[in-house]
Amino acid sequence: MSDTLRLAPSISEPAPPIPPSSLRIGTWTSYRCLLRWTLGQIGTNLPLIVVVQALLAAGIIVGFGFLIPDIDPATAAFLSSGAP
Repeated sequence: MSDTLRLAPSISEPAPPIPPSSLRIGTWTSYRCLLRWTLGQIGTNLPLIVVVQALLAAGIIVGFGFLIPDIDPATAAFLSSGAP
């Protein structure tokens, strides 16, 4: 059989390599992929996580008022910013 009449490539022939220039993956593409993956893992728990985060933030704000009743504005700004 001649080489010009082959219909399918042989199994032993490797696939041609993909040039690196066609494999461009940008920062935003990676970010979107990671975001979709994370949202897929969280699934239906996302509303619960949002509510818990909001309650924790409100608890910290109210809790500072109970822990330090006579706080001046500079100290309040320092504590609320989360600065070390």
